[in-house]
Amino acid sequence: MAVVSAALGPSIDTAPHGGVLGGSPTTFLRFTADAAANGLVVWTVGDLVVAIEGQPYIRVEDLDALGPPGVRLASGVSRGEQLGWPERGLLAHLDRSGGIRLLYGLPPTTPDAMSADPITRVVSERRPV
Repeated sequence: MAVVSAALGPSIDTAPHGGVLGGSPTTFLRFTADAAANGLVVWTVGDLVVAIEGQPYIRVEDLDALGPPGVRLASGVSRGEQLGWPERGLLAHLDRSGGIRLLYGLPPTTPDAMSADPITRVVSERRPV
């Protein structure tokens, strides 16, 4: 988290919040950031950053330069869908309005391998600690 704090400044939280991401216990901290008007949520397992969530969301149109996605799946994070660009290692969870709720950077892969990857079955919950 030292690298995240160095890049984003101090968290607005005094302590990490507990949550579940991908069926695993995680913690998250909220940060303000110029890149996202209402800040960023940084999900971690120990000192490892596992996901970054922007608020408000990036629009899917912002990714048009990537070309059409090679993978389309239902999302357990956003009640929308997931779009994947397997050859680039990008997987985005979209909300119903077309905003990107969560964006993963993964190793490049094939459409079949991305579709079968457990990361595509992530479910997000937030709970008080």
